[in-house]
Amino acid sequence: MMKKFTFRFLAFALVLFAGMQMNAQILTLEPANATAADEITLTLDVKLSCPDSALFEADSVMFHGGVTLDGAAWSNVVAFDGMGVNGMSPKFIHNGDSTYSLTFIPNEFFGITAGDVTAIDCVFNAGDWAAGEGKDFSGTDCVDFKIPLTSLSVSENTFESFKLYPNPVESELNIKLGNNVSLVEIYTVTGQKVIEAGNISSDVITINTESLHSGLYFATVHGENGISTVKFVKN
Repeated sequence: MMKKFTFRFLAFALVLFAGMQMNAQILTLEPANATAADEITLTLDVKLSCPDSALFEADSVMFHGGVTLDGAAWSNVVAFDGMGVNGMSPKFIHNGDSTYSLTFIPNEFFGITAGDVTAIDCVFNAGDWAAGEGKDFSGTDCVDFKIPLTSLSVSENTFESFKLYPNPVESELNIKLGNNVSLVEIYTVTGQKVIEAGNISSDVITINTESLHSGLYFATVHGENGISTVKFVKN
């Protein structure tokens, strides 16, 4: 009985390993250990996607995806016929063979401001669901892709509300603070800190934003009891 069980277990393991190898060739991630804050490149081989060669004759390959955020799959979905939060098109670029690629930063594309992102959930089509769809394999079944990402938790512990204005902002951002605030930081959607203001002695501070490029930013306020974050737009 033990020999039979061992044999079956090994056979199952070999099938599972083979499936993982095949799936890795269909849709690859570079760099392999990337987090949601890193610039990544996803490359899809349409000849290998499920069902077989469904997208091989496609004029375009469109990405329809979300993320697994704090354990919840398909969060912050960007539709194939929409645009990323950063204004980026979900269209994959043809590499001249059977592969298509897209380079982007998940946090920026999906608009992630807080939480633990552990995977990208996605499927593909040719510009319309009826025109051909590309998925992963699970045995003989077609299933959604789940591309693992290295965990990088972004904490957001709100301790009190604060107000910022105007929003959108041109050259000066005013922030009305609560009590016991020690630090205000401004971050890009990719997590880069671009402004820091400390030694705060007033309940309203003004931050010069002329040096910021147009786009989405986050103001993070640090106090004795935690951290609070609010997003704003720079015109």
